[in-house]
Amino acid sequence: MAQRVLAAVLRLAFRRRVFVLLVLMAIAALSGRQLTRVTFDSNVLHLLPQQGTAVQAFRSYLDAFGNLDRLYVMFEAPPDHDIAEYDDVISRYLEQLRSLAEIDYVDAGTDDPGKDWSYLADRQLLVLGSAHVGDALARFAPDALDSALVDARERLTVSSSALKGLIQQDPLGLLMLVRDRMSADGVPLLVDPSQRGYVSSDGRSRLVIAKPVRPPHDTVFARQLNDRLDVLRLAARSAPDPPGSVPANPLPPLVIKEAGGYRIAAETEALIRGESIVNSATSFVCILLLVLIVFRSTRPLVAVSLPIVLAALVTLAIYGAFHALSTAAAGSAAILFGLGVDGTVLLYFSYLQQRSRGADPESAVVGLSGPAVSMVIGFTTTAATYFGLVPVDLPALGELGRIIGLGVLVCGAAAIVMVPALVPRQDGPVQARNFQTPWLPQFVDRFRTGILIVAALVTVVLGVASRHLRVVPTIQKLESHTPGSDVERDIMRRFNLPEDALFVVAEGDSLDALLQAHQRLAEELAGAGPGVTVSSPVMFLPTAAEQQRTADLVAHAGIDPKRFVDALNIAGAKAGFRPGSFAPFVARLPRLLDAEERLTLDGYRAHGLTDIISRYVVMRGGRYSTVAYVYARSADQRDRVQALVQRIGPPLRLTGVTIVNRELEDRFLPAFLRGAAIGTVGVALLLLVGFWSVRLMLLAFLPTALGIVWSVGLLALAGVELDLISVFALLSSIGIGVDYAVYLLHRRSTEVSGGMTGALTNTAPVILFAGGATVIGFGSLMMSSYGPLRALGLVTTTTIVGCLIASLLVLPALLKDRP
Repeated sequence: MAQRVLAAVLRLAFRRRVFVLLVLMAIAALSGRQLTRVTFDSNVLHLLPQQGTAVQAFRSYLDAFGNLDRLYVMFEAPPDHDIAEYDDVISRYLEQLRSLAEIDYVDAGTDDPGKDWSYLADRQLLVLGSAHVGDALARFAPDALDSALVDARERLTVSSSALKGLIQQDPLGLLMLVRDRMSADGVPLLVDPSQRGYVSSDGRSRLVIAKPVRPPHDTVFARQLNDRLDVLRLAARSAPDPPGSVPANPLPPLVIKEAGGYRIAAETEALIRGESIVNSATSFVCILLLVLIVFRSTRPLVAVSLPIVLAALVTLAIYGAFHALSTAAAGSAAILFGLGVDGTVLLYFSYLQQRSRGADPESAVVGLSGPAVSMVIGFTTTAATYFGLVPVDLPALGELGRIIGLGVLVCGAAAIVMVPALVPRQDGPVQARNFQTPWLPQFVDRFRTGILIVAALVTVVLGVASRHLRVVPTIQKLESHTPGSDVERDIMRRFNLPEDALFVVAEGDSLDALLQAHQRLAEELAGAGPGVTVSSPVMFLPTAAEQQRTADLVAHAGIDPKRFVDALNIAGAKAGFRPGSFAPFVARLPRLLDAEERLTLDGYRAHGLTDIISRYVVMRGGRYSTVAYVYARSADQRDRVQALVQRIGPPLRLTGVTIVNRELEDRFLPAFLRGAAIGTVGVALLLLVGFWSVRLMLLAFLPTALGIVWSVGLLALAGVELDLISVFALLSSIGIGVDYAVYLLHRRSTEVSGGMTGALTNTAPVILFAGGATVIGFGSLMMSSYGPLRALGLVTTTTIVGCLIASLLVLPALLKDRP
């Protein structure tokens, strides 16, 4: 039945070739137009699995507190220079940055005109908390006061206007108590009042963090912003020396680097576009060269290549109309070229073989119905294995499965209607090359026993070796590496940003309830032994109860502001300070000692300190999200933290790269087995429908099973590490590799008189060509700069080569002279 339907379609396409080609040209034009509207997805969140407690918490963290919507600008002084020498240049840059329409706000540390630091300075006793406020209150005692002012006088020997102003505001060094406490707990980007902004420990780098007005995954906006930043960078590097500088010794240019989601988004989009073009072009050109080498004629190029080009255009246009393409899809066109050419070559080979036997063009086209059936079986099994990747909880892999699965089906349909419309139509005989391999069945027959023994030995050896294959299912393996990501890692290292920290996130309607959970976590971590530090939201926004306890201690200390000011003036005179030196501190002293003052989220926002508190607390849609950064240096410490968070329970959730990687490792094997089961069952059912024979179904699976075992063993011996995407490529090889056995077995069953000898003689050239084209398609991915695609190309290429050898040697050796 299927063969009769296909024969009718083939005849119709042959007779109505002009109409068919016009329709297909219109489809190609529409698809090409749609491709110009395809968008690209650089959001790392969309590459992560959807399930898993740690993964979901990590997505929440990245969405609320990650660097996805942040712009990092790092200023770096040349060797032997300090970043403070470039303060004027940086100030001019910041003024221009703030003026950009694309920028919402800029966080430059203390060098921000919109920040009212007095809000924190007046409430720094509340920041110290009940456990540490005693150290601060002790400095108000007469003996401690004398010592503090002597120390302040000694610090003034260093000429610094910023330091002079700091001492006038804080002669007791209370701010340093706050800073020391936060530094010990690993708070990132601490504000140093003696510096103009966030300065690295070596004094050579300074960091500015900006919040643009639109998300980074609006790549049009991201490119526009990056263009503006490029102009600012060039202007800053060529800016004239500041007034008062020595002309004979001009400062060398300042190095300015940008990182964050906006730079990475634009670079990732360019990477996807470039990878798609390079991989597709390389694959397509190599396949065309293979066609020329095999056929020694340019005529087959059209019939073989146009269907796969059309299929790739239609597939990407259809998918791109509903979904943005990620890095995982960058090699999809190259893969489709390698897979789709199987069908066009099979049909074209069969057409030439029938014409060489004397069949007229139309009869030869109708005679393609038999090979077309085997092509349909092969393509549907390939599509089934790729569609089997969709349920796997890995969005990048699911996207690749949907695109390739759809594309293979479109390739099959395009081949059936386009090849008959494009084959030569001469009435006379075709002088075609003899596309047969009579030497191959002779070789198999002569060395049959040896082939089976070698295959058995290789299978045993590589099967044992395959147990040592290393799979690294980590987030890092899925990341695309761009110049912006390298700069971001450098920034994380220089400024002690929480790159490798554990994140304890919480969400809820009551902010104080969330803070109470974080308070308990901080207290229990403090009693859990050395080595683990936590930077918690309660350090900047203590719970209502904790603030009340601290206020009670301040009130109980009974410090009279008037008497203290008298003592301060006396101690200041003894230390050598002029009268009135501490007027700024005296002015805010009543607020500092006011037991009614409180720290609130609204207070931070009202005083321009949103960027400080938003590292720990954000409110969206009436709900609060909080995060604590936990620094654990060993696996045992991470286990201890994980057990503690589990004991405290909701609303706290622990996540972080190491925790997510651990969860991915735990979930990897079940997901792999589920994907393998779905793909294998789907292919088996399709083979049963195609062959109506369990025996033929099992025989079709055999070469693929051998190819996978051999490939895994070789990769293990070579020390190759596989990521989540490349290891699942082994599953897609089930559908690809089984095609070769299907072509051979179907030809053997339809040509009873020739048996395996005839099938191998006539089909081996097609299988070799199809396998070579597939190897080219996937092999082009090995040149990719995206690691998972590169590994996917290596795994699939190795597996396909194994499947080819098993299909053309082992399977015929088993079936030689057997019914």
